[in-house]
Amino acid sequence: MGARKIAVTVGIFLLVAVGIGSWQWWRWQHPQLLLDPNAIIDENRTYDLEIWVEIGDGLVVAPPLDDRIWSEIITAFQSTYPNTQVFFKPIERVNLPQAMKTALGQGRPPHILLESSEWFAPWSDLQLPIDRFLPPEARDNYFQGALAKVTLQEGTMAWPSLVMPRVWVANGQMWNRLGAAAPSHGLSIGEGLTWTDASWRDLKEGLKTIKLPQPAIALQKGSPDTLVQILVAASKGLVSSTGELLVTEALIQDVLNEYQAQQEDKFISLVQGTLLTDFLSGRRGIIGPVGIWFWSLGENAKGRGYRSVKIPEDTVLVPAPGGAGQGGYLGGSMVQVAVFRHRRFQGQAHARLTMELARELSGKIALEMGRQRLGVPADKTLIDEWRVATELDIGQRENLMAVLESAVGLEPLPLKWHGARRRLIEEILEPVLDDYVNGRSAGELIGGNLPENLPGKLIQAMERLLEGVRGESPQGKRR
Repeated sequence: MGARKIAVTVGIFLLVAVGIGSWQWWRWQHPQLLLDPNAIIDENRTYDLEIWVEIGDGLVVAPPLDDRIWSEIITAFQSTYPNTQVFFKPIERVNLPQAMKTALGQGRPPHILLESSEWFAPWSDLQLPIDRFLPPEARDNYFQGALAKVTLQEGTMAWPSLVMPRVWVANGQMWNRLGAAAPSHGLSIGEGLTWTDASWRDLKEGLKTIKLPQPAIALQKGSPDTLVQILVAASKGLVSSTGELLVTEALIQDVLNEYQAQQEDKFISLVQGTLLTDFLSGRRGIIGPVGIWFWSLGENAKGRGYRSVKIPEDTVLVPAPGGAGQGGYLGGSMVQVAVFRHRRFQGQAHARLTMELARELSGKIALEMGRQRLGVPADKTLIDEWRVATELDIGQRENLMAVLESAVGLEPLPLKWHGARRRLIEEILEPVLDDYVNGRSAGELIGGNLPENLPGKLIQAMERLLEGVRGESPQGKRR
């Protein structure tokens, strides 16, 4: 009997030991799941934090590393945490993928990465979700469309910083004649489904009351952006959380048919080379796609003698098609700040400091990079400070807020299918529709010339891509 008790006791002891060991192993393998916003900082330890900053050509670029903003960020952070050392490293955009691949392969990525993208992609399993440092009440401080751009089912994978949304712009002197009906007409333009059937004809009738120059809408010739965003929004994100293709051959055919009908009915026209000057001369009432950079053209327009339309006073931003309503998302690029751990985890305190610095960096650099009206902070609590710095008035602030808040964002997908959606857009939809709007052949990409059976061939190409993704590991590919 005694031997049996000993055996039972030893068994229990072994089970406990195995359980504790398994728990410790799990914690060692997945420290990001236990991130602690209240981790205790050791005052006797020095914490080194390395920040990589993407630099290069582009509409909006980070300030040079000798700019005062970087020293201000460090000084402010070290006033709270004096036992930290912060190091910045510039990385050319074209060299960033290889530099990250090397660093990740060594298990020592930068602790913080400031980068930009249109379709966000996590880099590695060493990238940390920010959710433990962004409680539900704080999430409301951000534009939901901005958060959605960096959110997967696995978590929110970066701090949204500066949003550079794709929008349309209307002549305010004409648009405001709509009076109380103006917001609903703006949302109708932004609703992707408006452009998939005859609903756009109701919009056309509504806009007749303000006597816009005809055709009422002018689009940049040769740009596939409008068609891409309509298809992504109208299909609710192209692909489901289980990897099913959501866009259909019928939807693609409907969108292309209506696109042609809108031109034949003289509701929209395609303009090459003179879109902006026509608008500034009062010859176009609504144009797109543009960005909020349009609001930075005022002085330049005056200098060139364009005085019919004052910028930004006489302009109104409206959501681009697919930028509002069902499936509406923020098209365009965004600057975000990603956080990483080393393969050899440096501890919860180090992770806490990294997260807090990344959060501060995302806000302060957004204000700095947004001063020229080229982008807007993703954090709504910074909008008033940004408005003052950019010399916009309250009406323009409210107009911009309404446009940005009309985009809720696409459904978060598991990593595997998030990456598949990005590839469907970047590798198939964008290049094929670029060929379509420019009258070129897509050739090998979809196995034939355009426009012969374009919708069917697009679906086949996308299904082939998804079939390849289905054969990958459950975690899917990162970059």
